[in-house]
Amino acid sequence: MSWEASIMRRTAELLCRSRMGLCILNIGHGMGIIDVFPDILALIHHIVEAHVGVLDQLRQNGWADRPNDVLQRLLLQQQDDSTSGSSTITTFDVIYFDTFAEDYKALKEFSSEYVIGLLDDDEGRWGFFNGLGADRQICYDVFTKVVEMDLLEAGFDTEWEEVAIPDLVRQGQWDGVRQPYWRARS
Repeated sequence: MSWEASIMRRTAELLCRSRMGLCILNIGHGMGIIDVFPDILALIHHIVEAHVGVLDQLRQNGWADRPNDVLQRLLLQQQDDSTSGSSTITTFDVIYFDTFAEDYKALKEFSSEYVIGLLDDDEGRWGFFNGLGADRQICYDVFTKVVEMDLLEAGFDTEWEEVAIPDLVRQGQWDGVRQPYWRARS
């Protein structure tokens, strides 16, 4: 969806901070919006995706042939094996989590049990697409606070940046969609 591109661009900028040669772990590729910015060049880029159709599309689009990319089909519940493969990377400079189909329990488990071991101690950063409860503003606001408390408990400082979202209903983005997944203001 085109409205997500500005969110993904800003997320990539904040996570990568214009540094080159990063080791990046991307849990959930989806439409790949965050992965296509040409100025974000990774030394190693692990893409962990559970959906066979997405992986097939990645292969068709040449991602499997790129020298720095490692594609893996992995269910989120198997993430403790996410660094196994052809690379010897044990920690990552950047971790991005965007698994549309998973629930909050999966995000909480990933952030509290796995990120600490996978993230580089010195300057590592991680982020996720915060679409939790975004179909209703009050739910989105509550989830944002819950996430912040859970991340603090897991040992992370949290920085939020608000990004204005256009009125997607007025723009016709959800025409023909029975249950839009985003109605929050930011």
